[in-house]
Amino acid sequence: SLALPIGFSFIFYGNVYTDFYISDNGFITFSSGGNDGCCNGQNLPNADSPNNLIAFGWGDLDPEAGGTIRYETIGTAPNRILIMDFDDVAHIDDPAEGTTAQVKLFESDNHIEIHTISISDLGIDLTQGIENIDGTQAVVVPGRNAAQWSITNDFVAFIPAQSIIDGCGVD
Repeated sequence: SLALPIGFSFIFYGNVYTDFYISDNGFITFSSGGNDGCCNGQNLPNADSPNNLIAFGWGDLDPEAGGTIRYETIGTAPNRILIMDFDDVAHIDDPAEGTTAQVKLFESDNHIEIHTISISDLGIDLTQGIENIDGTQAVVVPGRNAAQWSITNDFVAFIPAQSIIDGCGVD
């Protein structure tokens, strides 16, 4: 997609973003000019493009064959949420098998949620996880890193680590 507004400043792997891009192949990215990730989910981390992404069901999807992709930002500062939906987006190899999933980005603490109604195993590698800007760091859901899998009614969250400073020994 073209650059789309998040609606707030979102911190991802230490970088601040106000825009994102949707790939029709099951991920969003914060980098412009990347490739669309055709035609299988790649193993993460991976320095090859695309990078700087949130993969919710990275595979080979075809929204022109069916389904809806939409997004919106809801709420008020400092508790806004970007919601990006794939609603029954067709798979290239079997348009009757659609991906229905949602990605949520939270302004308050920069955590990420992936809610999945259904993603089918159609015999290709799919990926679900997050990866940093240069493809050197990633967190993936076990069993869902460039592997064949399917899920129904699933939820995962990626919660950034917070530094804890207790003041001991600090002047």
